[in-house]
Amino acid sequence: MAGEEIILYKAPRKNSAPTVVDGQVFCTAEQREELYAICERLAKTANEITKLARIAAMDYFRMGEWLFARILEQPRGCNARKLMQILPEELHLNYETICKALKVYKQFANNPELLNGLTAKDVLGLVSSKKAEKKPVQALAAYEEDEASQLEFDENEFFSLP
Repeated sequence: MAGEEIILYKAPRKNSAPTVVDGQVFCTAEQREELYAICERLAKTANEITKLARIAAMDYFRMGEWLFARILEQPRGCNARKLMQILPEELHLNYETICKALKVYKQFANNPELLNGLTAKDVLGLVSSKKAEKKPVQALAAYEEDEASQLEFDENEFFSLP
């Protein structure tokens, strides 16, 4: 998760001075400390999620391995399509779960150690059952300091900055 970690670039300042940006008070010392606490919780939560997703990916792999071995034991004349229709009902498992397990096993059968090297995003993609959704286009947000000067910015552009 090296590229996705939440990193505090400076240790929390334990003074009472506010954070000032361009001559304006951005936040108080208390607000800044609260922000640091949130970042620490986020980092811990992200690490736990990644750890659990890796466990789930390995379990999908093991399940796929088990299923594939049983499928290979079937008589030669067995119809694979019919078998995939029967298995969910007979095993009391979701069809998508069976397919996902077989897919993960097939993808990593030659080198299961690669599962441990996947990024958090890739691991979550393997174990997640949701498809990527298209996000609606958002309107511009406006900030009015006074009626004479108005600063507009594009939220999407702001949040897509590196």
